[in-house]
Amino acid sequence: MHDYIVWIFALLVIPVVIARADLLRRTVRLEQLGKLRAVYSWWNKENMPRNLRGSCLFLNESELNTKIPVALHGRVDQVFKTKSNVLITVDTKTRSSFRVYKSDIIQLSVYRIILAQKYGAKFKVSNTGYIRVVVNVDSKEIIRYIPVKLISEKHISNLWYRYKAIKDGSVKTKCTCNGHLH
Repeated sequence: MHDYIVWIFALLVIPVVIARADLLRRTVRLEQLGKLRAVYSWWNKENMPRNLRGSCLFLNESELNTKIPVALHGRVDQVFKTKSNVLITVDTKTRSSFRVYKSDIIQLSVYRIILAQKYGAKFKVSNTGYIRVVVNVDSKEIIRYIPVKLISEKHISNLWYRYKAIKDGSVKTKCTCNGHLH
């Protein structure tokens, strides 16, 4: 009698358990495929550069500041950490065209200097950042990441000293607006 129970169990119960396990395995695999497809679709819409795709988000909408080499502060949109421990700054701009301004490069350069002061002992900070430009065309967002070479710490310090001198009134500047703003 005991042998019959073992055979019934082997012929009826085990195949049901195996079928359930196989169904569960296929369901999990399909869910993972769905997630991978969603990520790939987002990457394509986002037009994210390949070196950022494998990176992880290190900072997001974070306040940064330093007093060395000069007092600098800002709110960085994103900083990504690559697999090789390099920090890369990204700033998003919504514009009517895919254009980068000198002020964008200065802004990212300031973030790079602050990051180097705060995290330079642990991470390398890239001399290239990205301006993520979002342009609306026919109610559709088109996104491009435009790589920019960042300005040196010395140049940013010089700009800061010039700004301070202008603000203090020790340096006079010429108007560049041709009277349009005053």
